[in-house]
Amino acid sequence: SDYYTGFHLDPVILYDRWEFDYKDLILKLRNAIKPEKVKWISIGLLRFPFQLKNIISDNHPETDIIYKELIRTDEGKMRYFIKLRLKAYNYLLSVIDKHFPSSMKYLCMETSYVINKVMKKSSSAEFTVFE
Repeated sequence: SDYYTGFHLDPVILYDRWEFDYKDLILKLRNAIKPEKVKWISIGLLRFPFQLKNIISDNHPETDIIYKELIRTDEGKMRYFIKLRLKAYNYLLSVIDKHFPSSMKYLCMETSYVINKVMKKSSSAEFTVFE
């Protein structure tokens, strides 16, 4: 067919076995759709405005997501520590590059610093920053 698609993995949430589960998701996508039909894949790790932390806690007291390794950044968002973000992006892009080599990859809503660090380690041909 003449149709192309793209995938937006956002928000990626880090938890026990996240690497296994996201690799499994990427393999399922590859098996469902021919890799050459996937024009782009974007990735965004969990982030949210600091003010949302109390809303999440009030509405979902059972969740521990807001107590994970998150830090309030200069931009006022809660994000994973930079070391975790770099690890997650590098891992995900290595899996995506292997199974979708011709697809354009994007990191969504990420800082220029992280984009530049990840670009140096990835074989992905192109990145775009959507801050």
